[in-house]
Amino acid sequence: MGCKRLLKSNDWYPALARDNVSIVTSKIERLTEDGAVTADGKHHRLDAIIFATGFQATRFLTPMKIVGLGGAVLADRWRDGAQAYRGVAVPGFPNFFMMYGPNTNTHNSIVGMLEGQSEYIAKRAKRVVKNGTYEHVKEAPFRKYSDMVQSKVGKYAWSDDCGNWYKEIGGIVTNNWPDYAHRYRLMMLLNDNGNYNINTPTEAPGTIAAANIKAAHHTAAQPAPAMAPGLREAR
Repeated sequence: MGCKRLLKSNDWYPALARDNVSIVTSKIERLTEDGAVTADGKHHRLDAIIFATGFQATRFLTPMKIVGLGGAVLADRWRDGAQAYRGVAVPGFPNFFMMYGPNTNTHNSIVGMLEGQSEYIAKRAKRVVKNGTYEHVKEAPFRKYSDMVQSKVGKYAWSDDCGNWYKEIGGIVTNNWPDYAHRYRLMMLLNDNGNYNINTPTEAPGTIAAANIKAAHHTAAQPAPAMAPGLREAR
């Protein structure tokens, strides 16, 4: 109970019992001029087809390609499941912060979570712009935080043995926050400067140019220090 999202209504059951309704669970092999052929070889005549194929909830930031230090690609790091420090930052991706990232979905209002993230990101962005620095979260606190989240998530039905949109095929729950929303908001207010590598461009010559953000149809070649789009507007 709860491994999959619950349907809090049974009003649709009578529709399935109608004489002109058939429940077909076979895979659709191909479409024809007037219908579809399923894996069992049957042809189903259709007037219209409605695609309800779901969405890729665990593919965060798709279709953008995020490139960090040393040419690291965020999608490669997240191949086995997306994880982020406080849901907003990833080691090796300087001056890059996201909202509604991994493990920040909640089953009450998401607004409070997003407000906490926006306030947190704005503070870090203002510091970066004011001091001319670049920063990214350290690996150790990132790993400690991720382990804590997965440990708590493991106590919930979300991680049970069923297919759902909360987790990757490998079993990592990437979407849901495993605690009260107000505790996340309080956590985002805590000073965590010690958990970040904070550098000036001269401390790592030649590496910052790799931290560009490349969208599907746009490439921004940025001078050092590389600033994620929108950071300078935070002044």
